[in-house]
Amino acid sequence: MSADSSEVVLSEVVVPEAYLPEAMDPVSTTPEAVAPEVVAQQIADADAVPPEAAPSPAKPQKPKSSKTKPPKAGASESKAAEAKPADVESGVTFRQLNLIEPLMAALDRAGYEHPTPIQASTIPLLLEGRDVVGQAQTGTGKTAAFALPMLQRIDMATRQPQVLVLTPTRELAIQVAKSFEGYARDMGGLRVAPVYGGQDYQVQFRLLDRGVHVIVGTPGRVMDHMRRGSIKLDALQCLVLDEADEMLRMGFA
Repeated sequence: MSADSSEVVLSEVVVPEAYLPEAMDPVSTTPEAVAPEVVAQQIADADAVPPEAAPSPAKPQKPKSSKTKPPKAGASESKAAEAKPADVESGVTFRQLNLIEPLMAALDRAGYEHPTPIQASTIPLLLEGRDVVGQAQTGTGKTAAFALPMLQRIDMATRQPQVLVLTPTRELAIQVAKSFEGYARDMGGLRVAPVYGGQDYQVQFRLLDRGVHVIVGTPGRVMDHMRRGSIKLDALQCLVLDEADEMLRMGFA
């Protein structure tokens, strides 16, 4: 038969010997000669109906107690893991990234304990002085990913621009400059100068003349200051192109 066809199996019904009459041969269906009184007695026994057994008294049911099972081991841990933000690098803390205490104080003050994936992978490389190309979504802490290690590498005794961050817009330049100032709050005397178009040159001249460690600005205004001689990059150690794809799209090549 094929696999798709149905198959009917007929099984043989076997009657136990106990249910066969005593004069009946279990193999042969031909009865033997039996005395009439014996047959009458067998018929009477077969017709007799046994008395019904008295029903047993019902057992009283015990009231069910509502028991609360203790949570399985690891249940609370799994719920905590589910509640953990997806943009946090599991099992890594900022202290494991070997940041100096002034930077750790700023992070503790802000309530940051665990770095995001872009921070955990970028900070160690920048502390070693290596070149990095990073890509991450908005809101994942890209500014801290390059600001923290670059602040740690600054020589506070040298009041010359050591970090230059180029941004496509003045709004982003102001935002990044404030982030540098916030992280460097406990570094004692670190100076940051935001340099962008639309602001009076004299304001920026005064900031640059006092000596700065970090410059955050738009490409056009930074190039103007370089032509004027108000920005000199002889001591530059780190260069950041923040949102480089946007700057290329705008024509800064």
